Amino acid sequence: MSGDPVSAAARRELVRIAGEQGVLDNPEDLKAFSYDAGIYRVNPAIVVLPQNAREATEILHFAAENGISLTLRSGGTNLGGGSIGPGIVMGLSRLNSIDLSGISDGYVEVGPGVILKELNDQLAQRGYFFAPDPSSGLACQIGGMIGTNAAGAHSLKYGAVKENVLGLDFVPVAGDPVWLSPMPVKGPPEEWRGGGGMPRGFESVLENLPLWAPVLKKHRKNVSKNASGYNLFDLADRLYPESNIPPVWDPLRLVIGSEGTLGLVTKARLLIRSLPFRKSTILAFFYDLLSLGGAVAGLQGLGPSALEMMDRTTLDLVGREKFSIPPDADSLLLIEFDHEPQDELLKEAMRILSGYPSPSPARIARSERDQAELWKARHALFPTLYRYDGVHRPINFADDVAVPVHRLPELLEWLRSYFKGAELPVAIYGHIGNGNAHINPLLNLAESRSMSLMLDISRTVHRTVIERFEGVPCGEHGEGRVRAEFLPEVYGPEVYRIFEKTKGFFDPEGVLNPGIKISRTSFLDNIDVARVVQPCATCGKCNTVCPSFDVLRQESMGARGWYQILTDPAFRDHPPEGVLDGCLNCKSCRTVCPAGVDVSAVVLEARSRFRSDPLTRAISRTLLLPGRLTTITGWLGRTQPAWDRPLFRKALEEVTRLLFQRFYPSARIPSGLALPRLRSTSLRRKFRELTEEGGRQGDLAYFHGCAANTLDDGVGESMIRLLGRAAGRRLVLPSQTCSGTPIETYGHKDLVREAARQNLTTLQSYGKIVTGCASCTLALRDLPVHFPEGSGERERAGEISRRVVHVSQFMLDPEMAPVLREIRENADRESDGKRVTYHASCHLRAAGVVDEPHDLLEKVLGERFHIMQDEDRCAGGAGTYLLKNPEFSREIFARKEKAVRESRAHTVTTSCPACQMTLRDRLGDDPKVSHLAVLLSRYLSPDEKSSFR
Repeated sequence: MSGDPVSAAARRELVRIAGEQGVLDNPEDLKAFSYDAGIYRVNPAIVVLPQNAREATEILHFAAENGISLTLRSGGTNLGGGSIGPGIVMGLSRLNSIDLSGISDGYVEVGPGVILKELNDQLAQRGYFFAPDPSSGLACQIGGMIGTNAAGAHSLKYGAVKENVLGLDFVPVAGDPVWLSPMPVKGPPEEWRGGGGMPRGFESVLENLPLWAPVLKKHRKNVSKNASGYNLFDLADRLYPESNIPPVWDPLRLVIGSEGTLGLVTKARLLIRSLPFRKSTILAFFYDLLSLGGAVAGLQGLGPSALEMMDRTTLDLVGREKFSIPPDADSLLLIEFDHEPQDELLKEAMRILSGYPSPSPARIARSERDQAELWKARHALFPTLYRYDGVHRPINFADDVAVPVHRLPELLEWLRSYFKGAELPVAIYGHIGNGNAHINPLLNLAESRSMSLMLDISRTVHRTVIERFEGVPCGEHGEGRVRAEFLPEVYGPEVYRIFEKTKGFFDPEGVLNPGIKISRTSFLDNIDVARVVQPCATCGKCNTVCPSFDVLRQESMGARGWYQILTDPAFRDHPPEGVLDGCLNCKSCRTVCPAGVDVSAVVLEARSRFRSDPLTRAISRTLLLPGRLTTITGWLGRTQPAWDRPLFRKALEEVTRLLFQRFYPSARIPSGLALPRLRSTSLRRKFRELTEEGGRQGDLAYFHGCAANTLDDGVGESMIRLLGRAAGRRLVLPSQTCSGTPIETYGHKDLVREAARQNLTTLQSYGKIVTGCASCTLALRDLPVHFPEGSGERERAGEISRRVVHVSQFMLDPEMAPVLREIRENADRESDGKRVTYHASCHLRAAGVVDEPHDLLEKVLGERFHIMQDEDRCAGGAGTYLLKNPEFSREIFARKEKAVRESRAHTVTTSCPACQMTLRDRLGDDPKVSHLAVLLSRYLSPDEKSSFR
């Protein structure tokens, strides 16, 4: 059944249900859905992406009726292989609606494809949040969180998903969808049958629960976090309470944590809470685990919202000096409070901590920025592990144990001793307030001994946790494939038979998520060694910032899928066209990747081998010749009033469509696109006295790039005004060519290297190089990558890279303090109270410039500056992408436009020419769009003389 390919007739039926665009069976699509964030690969026969609950329901019933295995998948962030399978994989990412109408009543209703971070971003704008916060929160989706009963650091106070769901739309393998929510029981619970209308699976469980309840109560584990097995324990406890609490039938407790093995969830009603008024964090260190455990026991009574620990070996891995961790610290504890009275809570917490010797005094942080500083070591853990030595990787296979809280220090001591004996580097950290430890040994699965080593570690750790510490192998990640074989040992054979019967009641033919949770298959089966040894952790964070994935919600059209497809030998020599063309080169994937993988670089490398075309190569050649470029743009600028008219523009659109048709079928210059004004005289010619060719010498270089030199938008003049005010410096416009970003996008690597070599030569004598263009900033900071390792050119390029600063960074430099003060005073004097918001361009964030534009705008504008939601989402311009694929570019922009409109800003500021052009074209004149330098220079006093005059 599960291993057979899907027949042609079955495919036709799936197409009828979900449409041709919703059914995927190309090799690259099947590859992209064959893995998740775990260590396995299972190839599906076909992938179906329903658009709504009706389609998803039909697909489920079709698979069940025809005996075709069906695996449910949301974000693919499962660490245990729980979202991959044979037969049909049904991706739920397109069921991503968010209904906020119930906010005033304390809930929201969402589809299973909603990404947690995006939900909380929307809620935060309204003063609320959804409490469960797994570390995969940037990428995980609500459906997967329900499937695994996800938790996170703050479950200590707010509980896991099961405590935060009020109702579910549930679809059984046979029968109609049903709304599930807790129901009060009238009369004796043993006689209650639910009032009718329940799916057969629930009826069968209810019939057997009187017999099962004593067994379940006897074998229940005394742990505060538990995702092992089906949660029949809560079901029985609530229906047959031991105290005078009224009995409740709560089917949610069974579905949540069942990992998609009992049925389909198409909608969830989630409990939301008001954002805390304030938070405080304490960072403490201990000499030994016994002291850590004693402190935690005392702190628990204060009701902290989080208690997070890292042990000695983990502190060594992240780097003690880097994070000011005392060399003799045995462990680290982070304590967070988010309720009142915080001053008294902090005082009492410090009193408790003072009772335990510490290698350094505990530190309190109250501001958001100071708290982020205390959490730095914890947040640096994953990037550190993924970049450990380029060979050994953190492998998730014994990573989620939970024990009684008071026994966790004892477990940590045992783990240290065990891994020391195994001579393996290991990170041990976790949610100490819940008794939940995460264990990540660093392994190289390419080594011949790795499989036997994994088997020994898994069996030893899991069985020790179960037998010696009376714990469970799974606290919050789900069994998946990686822990399923240990489930019979957790509660014993009698309870496991109850689990098997429960699965059979709901899914008699075993079509749902085969191999997940209820399975005796060895966890070593189907390990994807070839993928796991690569740098990419397949965590999925890149997908959530990828503009293509954001629109299409398709794994094979997102950053994670592209990387896996292009590095697979099966596709390396003939990469799919959709993969080559899909990437915008926005670099957002690189910005969020904990392993430092730049997926766009992998795509561009493939483009250089397979898609380097003569037309864009000729255009790129022109960009490398500034004189030729400005001659062309100068003529176009002088004649623009004549040709930039509707009739001519329609003809231009048709001509460019025909010109690009062979290489890029959708490319053209749309007649409706609002083009920027082109300069009739280039910036360098206008300010010749400041240029290197004009004889100017100095120590402050302005790298203007192609845009400021050729576009008549005031950016170049504004930058010169600002930089010209730097006291004690002489401003120069050095000789320069294109930074290379637009050339790189089309795969012309040799020309990019030529540009890099030219700029290396002309920029090396300047002490500081300031940019006003996001892409130029990124290109110059990336300058070393274009030269061989160990070469003198690479060393010189590295020196130049370190001298490059964006204008937002330069304006915050102490040497510009008088100028910034003047700008702020004039802005206050001329304030009209109108709101300004900021679009964070992708390339600027990839260059590491994130906080400075915010800090600068806050200093200048104060409360007039407003941070909009989705400020860091791609605007879809991406250099020339808005010409290469205008329609898809507009689809990407829709999310940005919504955010801008909702911000109610009068002005949107940015520092990327392509973003600026896209925003102006698609927003019109309201709100206004202004480059950051233009916005700032507007407040310079006009009577002041610049230092270069």
